[in-house]
Amino acid sequence: MPYTHMWRRAPELSREGFKRAVEDIRILLDRASEMGLRIAGPTGHGKPEITPNTIAFNGDRECGHRFFDFGEPWPTGEAEGVSNDNPTAPEPYWSGEHLTTRHCHGGSCAQGPFVIDRLFIERHWTRREEKGYFCKCETQFKPYDLIVTAALIRLKEHLNDEIFLNSDGREQAFEDAKRLCRELFGWPRYFELEPQESEVV
Repeated sequence: MPYTHMWRRAPELSREGFKRAVEDIRILLDRASEMGLRIAGPTGHGKPEITPNTIAFNGDRECGHRFFDFGEPWPTGEAEGVSNDNPTAPEPYWSGEHLTTRHCHGGSCAQGPFVIDRLFIERHWTRREEKGYFCKCETQFKPYDLIVTAALIRLKEHLNDEIFLNSDGREQAFEDAKRLCRELFGWPRYFELEPQESEVV
Protein backbone atom coordinates (compact mmCIF):
# COMPACT_ATOMS: atom_id res chain seq x y z
CA MET A 1 0.00 0.00 0.00
CA PRO A 2 1.34 3.52 -0.72
CA TYR A 3 2.57 5.65 2.17
CA THR A 4 -0.60 6.40 4.15
CA HIS A 5 -2.02 8.11 7.23
CA MET A 6 -5.01 6.46 8.90
CA TRP A 7 -7.65 7.34 11.47
CA ARG A 8 -10.74 5.89 13.12
CA ARG A 9 -13.53 8.30 13.88
CA ALA A 10 -16.91 8.45 15.53
CA PRO A 11 -19.99 8.41 13.25
CA GLU A 12 -20.80 11.96 14.36
CA LEU A 13 -18.12 14.44 15.39
CA SER A 14 -19.03 17.16 17.86
CA ARG A 15 -20.21 20.35 16.18
CA GLU A 16 -18.10 22.68 18.35
CA GLY A 17 -14.92 20.59 18.16
CA PHE A 18 -15.21 20.25 14.41
CA LYS A 19 -15.84 23.98 14.08
CA ARG A 20 -12.63 24.77 15.98
CA ALA A 21 -10.69 22.29 13.83
CA VAL A 22 -12.07 23.93 10.67
CA GLU A 23 -10.89 27.32 11.91
CA ASP A 24 -7.39 25.95 12.54
CA ILE A 25 -7.22 24.19 9.19
CA ARG A 26 -8.11 27.43 7.41
CA ILE A 27 -5.06 28.94 9.12
CA LEU A 28 -2.94 25.95 8.07
CA LEU A 29 -4.03 26.36 4.45
CA ASP A 30 -3.12 30.05 4.55
CA ARG A 31 0.32 29.11 5.85
CA ALA A 32 0.64 26.45 3.14
CA SER A 33 0.05 29.15 0.53
CA GLU A 34 2.72 31.34 2.16
CA MET A 35 5.12 28.37 2.02
CA GLY A 36 4.45 27.85 -1.69
CA LEU A 37 2.65 24.53 -1.22
CA ARG A 38 0.12 23.85 -3.96
CA ILE A 39 -3.12 22.81 -2.22
CA ALA A 40 -6.31 22.18 -4.21
CA GLY A 41 -9.74 20.64 -3.79
CA PRO A 42 -10.19 16.91 -3.08
CA THR A 43 -9.92 15.94 -6.78
CA GLY A 44 -6.69 17.92 -7.16
CA HIS A 45 -8.52 20.76 -8.93
CA GLY A 46 -10.14 23.96 -7.71
CA LYS A 47 -10.09 25.16 -4.12
CA PRO A 48 -10.13 23.18 -0.87
CA GLU A 49 -13.61 22.54 0.52
CA ILE A 50 -13.65 23.83 4.08
CA THR A 51 -17.13 24.21 5.58
CA PRO A 52 -18.75 23.68 9.01
CA ASN A 53 -19.41 20.07 7.97
CA THR A 54 -16.57 19.10 5.63
CA ILE A 55 -12.80 19.35 5.35
CA ALA A 56 -11.56 18.20 1.93
CA PHE A 57 -8.35 18.96 0.08
CA ASN A 58 -5.51 17.46 -1.94
CA GLY A 59 -2.33 18.56 -3.63
CA ASP A 60 -2.58 20.38 -6.95
CA ARG A 61 -2.92 17.93 -9.84
CA GLU A 62 -1.71 20.55 -12.32
CA CYS A 63 1.13 21.97 -10.22
CA GLY A 64 3.51 22.46 -13.15
CA HIS A 65 6.48 20.94 -11.35
CA ARG A 66 9.14 18.98 -13.20
CA PHE A 67 8.31 15.29 -13.67
CA PHE A 68 10.08 12.86 -11.32
CA ASP A 69 9.47 9.11 -11.32
CA PHE A 70 10.08 7.80 -7.82
CA GLY A 71 7.99 4.65 -8.22
CA GLU A 72 5.99 4.11 -5.03
CA PRO A 73 8.30 5.98 -2.63
CA TRP A 74 8.67 5.88 1.13
CA PRO A 75 10.25 8.41 3.50
CA THR A 76 13.44 7.56 5.36
CA GLY A 77 13.28 7.49 9.16
CA GLU A 78 14.69 11.03 9.33
CA ALA A 79 12.71 12.53 6.43
CA GLU A 80 11.08 15.93 6.96
CA GLY A 81 10.20 19.20 5.29
CA VAL A 82 9.40 19.99 1.67
CA SER A 83 12.04 20.48 -1.02
CA ASN A 84 12.45 21.12 -4.73
CA ASP A 85 15.96 19.63 -4.66
CA ASN A 86 16.85 15.97 -5.22
CA PRO A 87 15.10 14.22 -2.32
CA THR A 88 16.31 10.64 -2.84
CA ALA A 89 18.44 8.68 -0.39
CA PRO A 90 21.30 6.46 -1.65
CA GLU A 91 19.46 3.21 -0.90
CA PRO A 92 16.02 2.86 -2.55
CA TYR A 93 12.94 1.49 -0.83
CA TRP A 94 11.72 -1.85 -2.17
CA SER A 95 8.84 -0.31 -4.16
CA GLY A 96 10.51 2.94 -5.19
CA GLU A 97 12.83 5.65 -3.98
CA HIS A 98 13.58 6.40 -0.34
CA LEU A 99 12.80 10.09 0.14
CA THR A 100 14.61 12.40 2.56
CA THR A 101 11.99 15.14 2.16
CA ARG A 102 8.48 15.61 0.74
CA HIS A 103 8.59 16.16 -3.00
CA CYS A 104 6.29 16.36 -6.01
CA HIS A 105 6.51 13.28 -8.22
CA GLY A 106 4.69 11.54 -11.00
CA GLY A 107 3.96 14.90 -12.61
CA SER A 108 1.45 15.90 -9.93
CA CYS A 109 1.34 17.20 -6.36
CA ALA A 110 -2.01 15.39 -5.89
CA GLN A 111 -2.49 11.89 -4.54
CA GLY A 112 -5.27 10.60 -2.28
CA PRO A 113 -7.81 13.18 -1.11
CA PHE A 114 -7.90 14.16 2.53
CA VAL A 115 -11.61 14.17 3.39
CA ILE A 116 -13.31 14.21 6.76
CA ASP A 117 -17.01 14.99 7.19
CA ARG A 118 -18.52 15.89 10.55
CA LEU A 119 -21.25 13.32 9.90
CA PHE A 120 -19.75 10.14 8.49
CA ILE A 121 -21.20 9.14 5.12
CA GLU A 122 -21.45 5.36 4.98
CA ARG A 123 -20.61 3.56 1.76
CA HIS A 124 -20.88 -0.16 1.01
CA TRP A 125 -17.08 -0.51 1.32
CA THR A 126 -16.75 1.27 4.69
CA ARG A 127 -16.42 -0.71 7.87
CA ARG A 128 -17.09 0.25 11.47
CA GLU A 129 -14.63 -1.03 14.05
CA GLU A 130 -14.48 -0.82 17.84
CA LYS A 131 -13.03 2.71 17.76
CA GLY A 132 -15.17 3.91 14.87
CA TYR A 133 -15.00 4.06 11.09
CA PHE A 134 -11.64 3.44 9.44
CA CYS A 135 -10.46 6.20 7.08
CA LYS A 136 -7.18 6.93 5.33
CA CYS A 137 -5.27 9.32 3.10
CA GLU A 138 -2.53 7.99 0.82
CA THR A 139 -0.15 10.93 0.33
CA GLN A 140 2.95 9.13 -1.04
CA PHE A 141 4.91 11.79 0.90
CA LYS A 142 4.03 14.53 -1.56
CA PRO A 143 4.23 18.15 -0.32
CA TYR A 144 0.60 18.33 0.87
CA ASP A 145 1.46 15.52 3.31
CA LEU A 146 2.71 18.23 5.69
CA ILE A 147 -0.74 19.84 5.80
CA VAL A 148 -2.49 16.46 6.08
CA THR A 149 -0.47 15.57 9.17
CA ALA A 150 -0.92 19.05 10.68
CA ALA A 151 -4.68 18.85 10.04
CA LEU A 152 -4.83 15.48 11.82
CA ILE A 153 -3.01 16.99 14.81
CA ARG A 154 -5.59 19.79 15.05
CA LEU A 155 -8.51 17.39 14.63
CA LYS A 156 -7.15 15.25 17.46
CA GLU A 157 -6.67 18.36 19.60
CA HIS A 158 -10.29 19.45 19.26
CA LEU A 159 -12.01 16.05 19.03
CA ASN A 160 -9.85 13.97 21.40
CA ASP A 161 -11.52 10.55 21.83
CA GLU A 162 -13.76 11.05 18.80
CA ILE A 163 -10.76 10.36 16.53
CA PHE A 164 -7.80 7.97 16.82
CA LEU A 165 -4.73 8.45 14.62
CA ASN A 166 -2.22 6.11 13.04
CA SER A 167 0.37 6.38 10.29
CA ASP A 168 2.80 4.35 8.25
CA GLY A 169 5.43 6.82 9.38
CA ARG A 170 4.52 6.55 13.09
CA GLU A 171 5.59 9.47 15.35
CA GLN A 172 8.37 10.67 13.02
CA ALA A 173 5.78 11.37 10.33
CA PHE A 174 4.29 14.13 12.50
CA GLU A 175 7.41 15.83 13.86
CA ASP A 176 7.59 18.80 11.48
CA ALA A 177 3.78 19.09 11.43
CA LYS A 178 3.91 19.34 15.24
CA ARG A 179 6.48 22.13 14.96
CA LEU A 180 4.24 23.95 12.49
CA CYS A 181 1.23 23.55 14.79
CA ARG A 182 3.20 24.74 17.84
CA GLU A 183 4.23 27.84 15.89
CA LEU A 184 0.63 28.62 14.92
CA PHE A 185 -1.43 27.32 17.85
CA GLY A 186 0.82 26.41 20.79
CA TRP A 187 1.36 22.96 22.27
CA PRO A 188 -1.39 20.40 21.56
CA ARG A 189 -2.90 18.65 24.58
CA TYR A 190 -4.12 15.40 23.14
CA PHE A 191 -1.91 14.38 20.23
CA GLU A 192 -0.91 10.70 20.19
CA LEU A 193 -1.02 7.75 17.83
CA GLU A 194 -2.78 4.47 18.45
CA PRO A 195 -0.29 1.81 19.58
CA GLN A 196 0.55 -0.83 17.02
CA GLU A 197 -0.09 -4.45 17.94
CA SER A 198 3.63 -5.00 18.60
CA GLU A 199 3.55 -2.09 21.07
CA VAL A 200 0.67 -3.44 23.16
CA VAL A 201 1.90 -5.18 26.33
